[in-house]
Amino acid sequence: MQPLAPIPQVVAAARGRLDFLRARNVDRVIVAIDRENSQECPGVRAAAIEHGFHRAGYQEVRAVVKNRKLENWLLSDPEMINTVSGFNVSNAVIRQVSSSGSDSFPDASRTLAGSSSRGYSKRRDAVRIAGVSRLDRIESASRSFRRLLRLIGDNRYAHQSQRCV
Repeated sequence: MQPLAPIPQVVAAARGRLDFLRARNVDRVIVAIDRENSQECPGVRAAAIEHGFHRAGYQEVRAVVKNRKLENWLLSDPEMINTVSGFNVSNAVIRQVSSSGSDSFPDASRTLAGSSSRGYSKRRDAVRIAGVSRLDRIESASRSFRRLLRLIGDNRYAHQSQRCV
């Protein structure tokens, strides 16, 4: 599914999977989609996506728009990325994550690629990085990840990540 696609196209792309999940009595589905380079507030886009799914009859769907993409969440724990073979995140990146969070990187994929001797592969490296990342670091560094946790039902974030800043 293309993150910046029109909402009816996003709904159409997910319809088969949603029908599959509905047949198995799944009562909540969270669609996580990248913000990419859009300037639209992630919360506004998430609400519009949810509305599109609800209008199509999928009331069980909630949405989170990752700020900016999956790699921003992965970049949340740079010290642990450095334990992954082939990666060496710079002190400047570590400082930026510490002071501004991982959502502050406009192109986290490029940052990860520049931190690796082999470049960055979403398929290969995302799994390796996620496997060593600490959840508490990701949630402290990413507002959009805290929204995901809120939608999953984590009560610590029941009143957070609901407005644009």
